[in-house]
Amino acid sequence: MIINTVLGTMNTEDMGFTLMHEHIINVDWNLAHAFPGFYDRESVVDMFVEDAESLIPYGVKTWIDPTPIGLGRDLKLMQECSKRTGINIICCTGFYAQEYPFMHLDVQADYLAEQLLLEVEQGIEGTNIKPAILKCATNSTPGVTENNREMVRAVAIAHKTTGLPIYTHTDWSTSVGLWQKAIFDAEGIDPKRIAYCHSGSRCDTWYINALSRDGSYVCFDQLSWFNTEEKADCLAGLLKSDKYKQIIISCDADLRSDFAYTGNRVLRDREHNKYVKRFTRRNEIFLKLIPWLRERGVPEERINEVFTLNPRRFFGEMI
Repeated sequence: MIINTVLGTMNTEDMGFTLMHEHIINVDWNLAHAFPGFYDRESVVDMFVEDAESLIPYGVKTWIDPTPIGLGRDLKLMQECSKRTGINIICCTGFYAQEYPFMHLDVQADYLAEQLLLEVEQGIEGTNIKPAILKCATNSTPGVTENNREMVRAVAIAHKTTGLPIYTHTDWSTSVGLWQKAIFDAEGIDPKRIAYCHSGSRCDTWYINALSRDGSYVCFDQLSWFNTEEKADCLAGLLKSDKYKQIIISCDADLRSDFAYTGNRVLRDREHNKYVKRFTRRNEIFLKLIPWLRERGVPEERINEVFTLNPRRFFGEMI
């Protein structure tokens, strides 16, 4: 199956070991355009190269960056990072609508879907880069609003036209994924084409089962935040069950974030910012989580399958 990357197209057979939810950067473009020097793209590329050098020995070949419109997406940065390291980078289109309540006030789903289709069909921000994923988001604040409902519906409408799979950002501390699921169900979206990001973070088995019962993906994708033995216990149980093909594992880490301390004089990269440094520990998957899964009796081939075959299944490959 052929999918888009920031450098062109690739066959899903070539994805290899894939980290399914990683961010390079979240740029506050309002401040970056206003203040020269606010954003140093080259320094972020250097940080990515360093990060990649620590991951490539573990076999990482592909990185999905689901940073949508409104959360500081930078396509030129993604391209340069992919060129410098050889890691395949896959991007998305979609909205972090709750960040812009006034822009989206009373905007209808059909109109939002039209904007997404432009990126899918023509390319993003005047480039030839096309997304491979649709993204929507609902946080606990402001939460379940009419704006967010229209944004989720827009992604559903775009999916019907493009067939691209869907990532949803869910607030890890709530069950908002079920609210999103109800909208997707009403729109007739195949549950197998949806991944509910962060849904495994609090190890709520009832919630996990409710989201996954129809074939949707459950994401343990905040492992730079919540990489604990309790998480390993929960994951091991799922990976030894018939749900193992529906599990996504990743870190959801940033190299630099303007949404951590944008208004602070402290620099926003991992070397100078406690928030970013704390949430940039991608190698913990290999140093802690995978050894914990082995200790709990998860077979090596099952662990490998989650990182190499589940990503391909998510994109629709029948394996």
